[in-house]
Amino acid sequence: MSTLTITKSNNDYSVSPDPCPVTDGSLTVIVPSGGVLICLDKDLENKKSHVLLQNRTFDMTQYPNADKWTYMPYGPTDTCPSSSMAANASENVPHTIQIGNGK
Repeated sequence: MSTLTITKSNNDYSVSPDPCPVTDGSLTVIVPSGGVLICLDKDLENKKSHVLLQNRTFDMTQYPNADKWTYMPYGPTDTCPSSSMAANASENVPHTIQIGNGK
């Protein structure tokens, strides 16, 4: 099982590891107290955003071995910015989830 840990300090979110490798078909997301909103560039379980109020494991076996996704964590009551807004925000450097070997 691959694990992605999201932590919060003040109003900043950090993730570890980055990029996060998913090599065994599942991804467990460890969320900070109070929860987190994850905004993805591709659909995960048919959605590009997930509000996680507790730790959650996603089944990743249906996604291609070489998939690479980018995502950003936000506060659980936030909304995902439009892609143009996200691209213009220099402080918002997306993080990566890498499925399989990436090749």
